[in-house]
Formats: sequence, structure tokens, C-alpha cells
Amino acid sequence: MSLAEATAFTFICPIPTLLFSLTTTDLVPTWARTALQILLLCLDLYIPFYVRGRYDPYLLSVAGTACIAIGMKMLVWISGGEREKGNFFWTLWFWREEMPRREVMTKEDINGADSDPQQKNKTMTEANVSFILCIRFWILLFKLILLDLLDTILKRTAVATPSQPYLLRLLHAPYETLTAHTLLHSLLFASVLYVQMLCYYEVFTVLFAFTLLLLLRNPGRLSPQYEVAAHHYLIVHLVTAPSLFSAPYLSSSSRDLWSHRWHQMFTPLFRRLARDPTARTLDVLGAPAWLRASASRLAVFTLSGLMHEYILLVICGTAWWDQGVGGWQTVFFLIQAVAVATAREGGKQERSLVMWIKVAVMMAWIVVMVPIFIEPYVRSGYHLAKRLPLIPSLVEAVW
Repeated sequence: MSLAEATAFTFICPIPTLLFSLTTTDLVPTWARTALQILLLCLDLYIPFYVRGRYDPYLLSVAGTACIAIGMKMLVWISGGEREKGNFFWTLWFWREEMPRREVMTKEDINGADSDPQQKNKTMTEANVSFILCIRFWILLFKLILLDLLDTILKRTAVATPSQPYLLRLLHAPYETLTAHTLLHSLLFASVLYVQMLCYYEVFTVLFAFTLLLLLRNPGRLSPQYEVAAHHYLIVHLVTAPSLFSAPYLSSSSRDLWSHRWHQMFTPLFRRLARDPTARTLDVLGAPAWLRASASRLAVFTLSGLMHEYILLVICGTAWWDQGVGGWQTVFFLIQAVAVATAREGGKQERSLVMWIKVAVMMAWIVVMVPIFIEPYVRSGYHLAKRLPLIPSLVEAVW
């Protein structure tokens, strides 16, 4: 893949999103909006699919993730959700359900914000933001080096993968399958993906801090209403918002992991596209409460599995069906749905010894289950892709 091809692909991918945003304005007649939006949704998903497996796996993974996430946002908009933002473009800045709603940048914020940005942001000075920017930059650098280290170890410990998928091997010959290398290598790969997501988050945090610093040093560059809204949004993400992850390695149950400790970036989308429609349908059919809850949970995990399958298909192309890659990540999430359904939430007064036993049991469960999710990446060769294509590998230089 040449630099020109990568650059062209990078610029083409956002085009459906920009055009979709235009369809949510008065520039497009009302009668034509829904049809155009459905067309742009299909185009958004088709562009990465068209080049599946042809470009750098790392670039394809980023593009596939962005397009499927934005595509789900488009589907929510088409179904009537998030219209309070006024324009689809604004919805792209809000992903997390646990964000403080008081300072969400809705159309009312833009149109009715106070006209004096300086009075709205007395508590956040240039010195405060400069300090945050410095700290977040060094945290990002540390995580990039950690990612490079884990990635290098991952590549140097890679071995050939058996032809039979992990879960089938586990069911037929569990003792031969549960080797230390298989489990540790999958756990290492999962750690690489985890740190990689942390790096993405830190990149945006640094960009937000830098943007806020520019706004504070150059007041009046935006209209007062937009400036107030931008200040609010950036301060919430830098100061008020909880961390993306909450120590998932300390989960005491599957419910604790997927409901509290793993990132909740797509939770609002899963709720609107899977949980709520399933619950409403079963409610109309007169299904009992336990069935509505179980089916809604299953729908959420199924949608999550299909989302990951799309990303994997974009990364590996024909290997998705030629090399037994496809389908297993959906199986992984369906197993997690069953695990969450059977898990019991621990009480706050639970003794620490009992809690640590639960954490140990949960970690053992993760170690055994994670190869189901990871092995498709290994079969596609994604684990050999360069994680940091734009900077020199610090570890390789001294290894």
C-alpha cells in the first residue's frame, strides 16, 4: 500500500458522514432525506468493505471501527433518535452514556448560552489547562511505549495456529488445548488491544486539552454561544468525565466487567438499536419480564458480535471465510451474554477475601475465554501488523 493510496482512503472514508450531516439541514428537502440517509449509511459501510484485506491491517481496523460506529449513529438518527442535537454532526461528539448531561452541547446550548465565555470558565485557567496538557501528553507517551513493548513481545512469541478453531479444540481436548503458551499469548494480544484503545483515548484527551488552551489564549475567535458550548464540552471531557475503563482486570463477575468496568462507548447505540426494540417487541407480544430482559441482553451482545465481525472482515478480507476466521467473535459475545445472565451482583458489604476470590475466578474465566475472541485476529495475521506505523519502534531499536 502506497502513501498516496492510504491518504486517499483516509480522506474518502469520512465523505458519507459529511454528506449525511448535510441531509440533516434545510439544504435537503424533507421528502428526500430518509432515502438519501439510508443510501449514505450503506455507502459508509461499503467503503471499508470494498477494500477489505487490501491495505495495512492497522489502517483498516481504524477505518472499519470508525465506519461501523458512525453507521450505527446514522441508523439511530434515521430511526428518530438524537434529533435534539439539531444536526447529525453534533451527535458524533457524544458517545458515552455516563457523561454529565448538564453540559451536553445541544441545540439549546448553542442558541441560548451565556454571551460571556470568560464568566463561564473562571475556574479553568490557562495554567490549569497547560498542566493538564503536559500530564496527558506524558501519559500518552508512556502508553505508546508500553504498547510498543507489548506489541514487540507479541510478535516475537507468535507461533503457528492449529487449523481447528480454539473452542472446538477446547471441547474435544481441553487439557491439550489449555496450554500456557496459548492462554498467555491470547492474554498478551488482548492486553495489546486494551492498551491500544487507551492510546486512542489519550490522543483525543491531548487534542481536547490543546484545543481548550487555544480557546483560552485566543478568546473571541468563535461566536459567544459556540465558545461557551465548546468550553463546556472540553472541560467536561478533561475534568468531569470518568475514565474510559475502570480496571477491567479487577472485575468480580461478567456483569461487573461488561456493565461497569469495560468501556461504555457504544452502550447508547446498543440500547437504541438492540435492547429497546427487542424489549418493546416482546412487551407487545405479552412476554414475561424475565424473557424481555434475557432477550434484550442477548440482542445487545449479538449486535456487539456482529460489529466486531464487520471490523474483522474489513481487516482480513477473504480470510474471514477461507481460514475459519468469521463467526467466532459473535460466539464469544453470545457466551458472554449467558455469563452475564447467570452472574449475581456482589453486595457492597461483601468481605474483601470473598471479593478477591471472585476476582481470581473471573480472571481465570477471562483467560480461558479470551482466545475465542483473539484467535480470529491471529488467523488473519493482524497480530503481525505494525501497531505504530507513524513513529519509530523504540523497543525494536534496543531489543
